[in-house]
Amino acid sequence: MPHDIGFVTAQDGKPAHYQMLQKIKDLALRSGDWQLLREDISTDNHEIILKGRGYSQKEEIFVGVRTYQNPQADYYNLAVATFTGYVPSNPFDNQPSAKISGVPAHNQRIDYWLTVNPQRIACCMKVGTPVYEHFYIGKFLPYARPSQYPYPVVCAGMLNGTPTTRFSDTSQKATAEILPCGLIQACIHSLSATPTIHQHWRAVGKLGTPMAFIHSCRLF
Repeated sequence: MPHDIGFVTAQDGKPAHYQMLQKIKDLALRSGDWQLLREDISTDNHEIILKGRGYSQKEEIFVGVRTYQNPQADYYNLAVATFTGYVPSNPFDNQPSAKISGVPAHNQRIDYWLTVNPQRIACCMKVGTPVYEHFYIGKFLPYARPSQYPYPVVCAGMLNGTPTTRFSDTSQKATAEILPCGLIQACIHSLSATPTIHQHWRAVGKLGTPMAFIHSCRLF
């Protein structure tokens, strides 16, 4: 299973979270299981959109990662996403049935544990003092009938949407939105008998350590 453990730092005036986005793209493409549909670094918010083939090599699993930041507010974050398709003319946030979750990152240094397989991308990052952040995007194996989850993908990050939250934020508002390191919260896309997309949040597991998150993802 392709994986990468290391760290990135700011280089040539580019903050560390830009380098982290590049690491995610490089490992996904190096695995041979993901196709790059879009890469845009022409604006401050760099982005990639990928399509996975799954273990059957016949599936279409759409995920994306982009940056968002504000130097004045001193936050430098990633946003991870799942989609039900890809429209080249649509912006990142307006891809089909997009579900997006922010992941606080850093501009100076990010230590990371990154793993990829044909159906998902998972990562844990150590930033700041330190704080551990993590995400999981891609397919999960549902304990359900195929008709219940015909497109079982999960977008699991640290924030509900992309709020302007710094990794060090300990306010009441932030703790209501940032998940504890051991709790994965996931938005599951479920296609019903009609084309309507149902989206809902649920806690799907409690884990003890950041590395436990990486290991547990191998079960999906």
